[in-house]
This record gives sequence, structure tokens and C-alpha cells, in this order.
Amino acid sequence: MDDLLIQRFAQLISASIGLQIRPQDYPILSQKILTRARELRCSHPQDYYKILTGEAAGSQKEWLQLIPLITTPESYFFRDRGQFKLLQTVILPQLIARQQQSKQLHIWSAGCSTGEEPYSLSLLLQKLLPNWKEWKIIILGTDINELALQKARQGVYSPWSFRQVDSEIISQSFLALGSGWKINPETRKSVYFMNFNLVQDALFEDSKFRSFDLILCRNVFVYFEKYQISKVLQKFYRVLKPQGYLITAHAELQGVENNPFKPLIFPESVVYQRSDDLQGLSEVSPAKSQLKPRDLCLVLSPVYHQNGLNSSLTCRPENHNILVNSSANLKSQIVNSSQQINRGSSSQISAEIEEANQLFQQKKYPEAIQKVNRFLETTSSNFEAYYLLGKIYANLGQYEEATYYCQRAIAVDSLSVLPCYLLLNIAEETNNIEEAKKLAKRIIYLSGVSPSSISAYVKLAFLYQQEQNTNKAKKNYKTALEILQNLPLKAQVEYAENLTVAELKASLNSLINNLN
Repeated sequence: MDDLLIQRFAQLISASIGLQIRPQDYPILSQKILTRARELRCSHPQDYYKILTGEAAGSQKEWLQLIPLITTPESYFFRDRGQFKLLQTVILPQLIARQQQSKQLHIWSAGCSTGEEPYSLSLLLQKLLPNWKEWKIIILGTDINELALQKARQGVYSPWSFRQVDSEIISQSFLALGSGWKINPETRKSVYFMNFNLVQDALFEDSKFRSFDLILCRNVFVYFEKYQISKVLQKFYRVLKPQGYLITAHAELQGVENNPFKPLIFPESVVYQRSDDLQGLSEVSPAKSQLKPRDLCLVLSPVYHQNGLNSSLTCRPENHNILVNSSANLKSQIVNSSQQINRGSSSQISAEIEEANQLFQQKKYPEAIQKVNRFLETTSSNFEAYYLLGKIYANLGQYEEATYYCQRAIAVDSLSVLPCYLLLNIAEETNNIEEAKKLAKRIIYLSGVSPSSISAYVKLAFLYQQEQNTNKAKKNYKTALEILQNLPLKAQVEYAENLTVAELKASLNSLINNLN
């Protein structure tokens, strides 16, 4: 297939469903299109393009066949324990208190894949509401992948979908069925599934799907063009109730323009809230889809890097400064270590590792692992390769393997904070609080009083807060705020990213005040 035609297919897919097809993915897309074209007995790929762009019912039918080939459904029950803990302890209790009189809750799981997320929400609400049966709860799960939705409606899952679930929950809420488990009728009755295109489809006509208390859209936007994300955010804003919440996966909204939501910072995640009116909504055009560079991690989130593996944050021993009381002294130390960090690593990363990283971003984990292992066959040790394998296995929930490769990465570069952050997240996920505290302290030691230590201080504060050690929690929150306040203004703005600096400082002050 010629380059011009495959580009037209990529543009059509982006305009139709929001999915971003990168040039390096063109060969795979070309193979899938040619496969469908042959099955439909099209004499030329151009004929298949005409089918997809046609007005007839056959066009819609063919999109239903193509979408499962170009999307990757991946989900499991209670995915991201930190966010589900936030839902259990803060977000849902607030919504329940708000809706006590009406006893109604409407939740939308957008991009629900095979259904584990909406069913997880149903299970969580049963736990939070002793009078569950008195409430009118609607949990809507939508996706564009009809094959995934068929599995969601069946509600039958293999053990792989329960890799983060206690056996007690499985035995209480699921029915054994062959080698898998089937969701029980009590959990199913509040969950509805619908095929919905976030980019193209108009908002719901049914009144019960037009006013939501909570929307979850996690691990969806990572595949979208930036301007398409902005369009979807406008839709979400319109159907959320005032003060309703939106939860995305970590860092998915970084660099997105025209975001009308107010970000709220919690130790587990950033959450977005609708205001009391529709101010801030605007038209979105592809011309505004510029990706903003990101040099430093967002506070309270793991270390994320949008520009590949080259942006490793590595701090050297000469920057292991001790926090002092003098504000001027502190500011001088921060500027020096900030300059050190921004220089970054000048080493060239193998093209093979870059390709593996792209596969990782697309969640093509087996292919990424295979490519990294091929690279390691010709290289005795490599930090980027080990760290990437650590991230892949962590995303797969295989924490022993992830830990092993993080330790290999540390053996190559003992001064990098990246594998430490990943190990910290694993320790939190597995409820190993003591190990998590040790890792947060290691990151602080490696980072000194640089911007990259702020997240570690906040993480450490939250861990102490879990142990009800209020004094240590408050001390670490205050240290994080002090470092932020003494950054040069430009560095503060870069660090805050999609928050204003004032909002970021206010959020940290709120965490401190809550401990008084």
C-alpha cells in the first residue's frame, strides 16, 4: 500500500474514533487493512477506503469489524489500587452523602473494554452501601469494541482478570463456571453496556444517561490525538452534574488544551471536578493539538515522561544537599540541582529500545518484551532496557519480575530515581508500607532538594498519614511545599503543568491543614 493511502486511512481512523496511528505503526495497520479488504474481495485498498467512508449501513457494519483489529482491550478488576482506594475512601462517600435523599447514583465507565471496571464499581458500592437494594444505581459501560462488549455482557472471566483481587471477594461475588468465574446477578443488575464512540456519537437521548455523578475514562486517552481528547472532555463536562468528578489514568491529560475541569490533588491521584456552570467550554480544532513538553513529574504521580526514555532524571552525589532553614540558601541549592537535572542524559538510546518503548506505550507487551530481550542478547547490561522491562511487567501485574528488572537497572545506574519510583508504586500496590517508605526516602536522598523530590516527599507524607503519624506526615507535606515555593517561577510553572501554581500550592496547603 502506498504511503499516501495509508496516511489517509490513519487520518480517517483518527477523525472517526480518535485513535492516533503513528507512522511507525503504518506497516501493521496496512496489514490489517489488506486482510479486511481481501475478506471483502476488494480489488484495491482504495475500494475498502470507500466502504469505510460510505453512507450505507455497510460502512457502520465494517467499522464494527475493523475496530477490534486496531484496538487492544486490556482490563482487570480493581485496576489501579490507589485510585480505587480514593474512590472507596473519598469520592464515592462524598457522592453517597450528596445523594442521600434521592438515593440515586449515575456513573459512566467510558472505554470499559471487557467490563471489569463497571463491575468493580458495582462491587465497591455494595460494600459502601448497607442498604444497597434501596438505591437506584446505574453504572453505564461504553466502548467502541463490540467484541469486548459482548464479553462484558456475558460477565465471564478467566483468573487473569482477578490478578489484583482477594480470593474472598471472588468467592462471595462470582460463580464458578468451568475454569473461570461468572459475575453474580446482584452485581450485574445495576450495570448497563452500550456501544458508544466517544469522538463521533452524540450524547445520550435516554435521560438516565444524561446526568452523571462520576465518569471514569482510564487508559483510553493514551491512544487519542490531543485535540480529540479536548473534544471528549467537552462532552464529559456537559453530562457531569455540577461538582461531579472525572477520573482518568495518571498523566493522561497532561498537555491537553481546553480542559474545562478543575484538577484536585489527592495522594493517590489527580481527579477532575466540574464547576457549577458551563463556563470554560469552547470549540476545539485540530490546529490546537500541540503536545506540550514535560520535563518533570507531576506532584503526587509517579515519574512519567512523554518524550521517551531519554529524559531520565538522574541526580548526582554533588547535589545531595541537606534541607536548611535559610530560604535564600535553599533557593540557591534548588536552582543548582534543577540545572543539573535539566541537562539530562546525553547517551543515545538504541533504536531497538525506542521501538520497544513505542510497543509498550501501545500496550503491546509481549512484542515489547521480545524486542528488549533481543537487544539484551547483544548487550551485557543496559539501564534503559532493564527499566523498560520493569515497567512492562509492572503493568502486567507481574511484580516479582518487575522488581527483578528494576534492581538490575539500579545495579547499572544506582543514582537514577526512575526505578525507585516504580518500586515505590509496586510497594504501595502490594501494601508493603515499610518498603514504600524506604524507597521514598531513597528518592529524596538521590534528589536532594531538587524539584524531583517533591513527589517523594508527598508520597512519604501520605504513607505516614496512613500510619496515623500526623506529625511526620505534616512535616513532609510542608517540606514539599517549601521546595515548590522556592523554585524559580518558571520552574514552578513547568512543574505544575496543567494546574496553575496557585492551585498546586493550595492543594498542598489543604493536605497540611487537614492534619491540624
